[in-house]
Amino acid sequence: FPSHDTSYTHQLNTTSNKSSDDDPPVTEDEIIECWNDLASRTGLPKIKVMNDKRRNMLRKRIKECPDVATWSLAFRNIERSSFLRGDNERGWQADFDFLIQPTSFMRIIEGSYTYE
Repeated sequence: FPSHDTSYTHQLNTTSNKSSDDDPPVTEDEIIECWNDLASRTGLPKIKVMNDKRRNMLRKRIKECPDVATWSLAFRNIERSSFLRGDNERGWQADFDFLIQPTSFMRIIEGSYTYE
């Protein structure tokens, strides 16, 4: 899994063969796979269980932001943020639940956590 900026877009686009404009261009499974790849590389916690609460939150974020570019930006911003990766006074790290919370997701894509 390459670490250059287009890697998330490529990975998210790899399995997106949608036949109608009504379908979201990014899927739950693609986002889960990208998160776990990101977690493997950065030491963030991987997704081990996708319960109904998580699925519902993820579906809401996809409905709000269905495009691959937005999700790619979110993953890149997490990877670039030492704060979200645990370099902070508490050692706190972002997890998947943090990503899919409405306020957190918007702040991530807006670059609020990228200080470098």
